[in-house]
Amino acid sequence: MTECYRASFLFPPVKRRKVEVNFDGGEISSDGGMLLLRELDKRLGLTTAIDHVLHDNRVHGL
Repeated sequence: MTECYRASFLFPPVKRRKVEVNFDGGEISSDGGMLLLRELDKRLGLTTAIDHVLHDNRVHGL
């Protein structure tokens, strides 16, 4: 059976800092999951699609 996986993933920089995700079990940060979700949302446009479907009648900027 073939096992295909990537050892690490590179994300766009955040505030000019390199962001790399790997799964080697070293130092762990809980913020990595949010970066992954942000990139997924950017690529799939989920938030934008939801924005077009749900309407909010509240007045903003109060």
